[in-house]
Amino acid sequence: ELRHLFFLLLHISLILEDIASLPVIYVHNFYLCQFMGWLRFYSGLSNVLVLFFYTYHYLSYLTYETYADQINDFIWKYSLYIVVLFPLITLLPFSTNSFDDSQGFICTLPLTRSGNAWALGIFYFIIVILLNIILLEMIRASYQFYKLKLSIYNRFFYSCSVYIYISILCWLPRVYPRLVRAFISYDVSNTFVASITLPLYVSGILYTIVY
Repeated sequence: ELRHLFFLLLHISLILEDIASLPVIYVHNFYLCQFMGWLRFYSGLSNVLVLFFYTYHYLSYLTYETYADQINDFIWKYSLYIVVLFPLITLLPFSTNSFDDSQGFICTLPLTRSGNAWALGIFYFIIVILLNIILLEMIRASYQFYKLKLSIYNRFFYSCSVYIYISILCWLPRVYPRLVRAFISYDVSNTFVASITLPLYVSGILYTIVY
């Protein structure tokens, strides 16, 4: 069943990102740090793509009845390829040797203009777009179900949207420092940047509890 496959992929991508985001451990080995920096972005983008397809799979028979079969047929045929292959765009920063340990805490793209350009172009802009689409779909579906019947809304919330809202809430603090440094000010401490890895582990714990 697709739902169980998405749950499995969601947990695997999160575990890989948790491992890659461990502070300090990898920063003293240049090549390992580059690999972990890439794995952090790759698994993070995979995670949100899984969430995106899971949302449309779950909502298809509830809010897109006319196109449900077409939507699920597309998801069944192509979602796994997209989740695995599309995040390979995160390999592009290797062309400029951009993954490094400049933060001193975690292996990531540096908080410089070039590092921000890569991070925003191949990761954060895509993440923000996908999360906004997911959030708008969830708000629309929640409103429809709430108007129809409260019991249907409660079943929908606990079986689907709680996963998605957890993910969105845990992603917000991770996107904030990068966007602030890119568009507002560079006055964001590296300690604060390192602390944004905490939502990764919080979401992992919550996923397990909910599941």
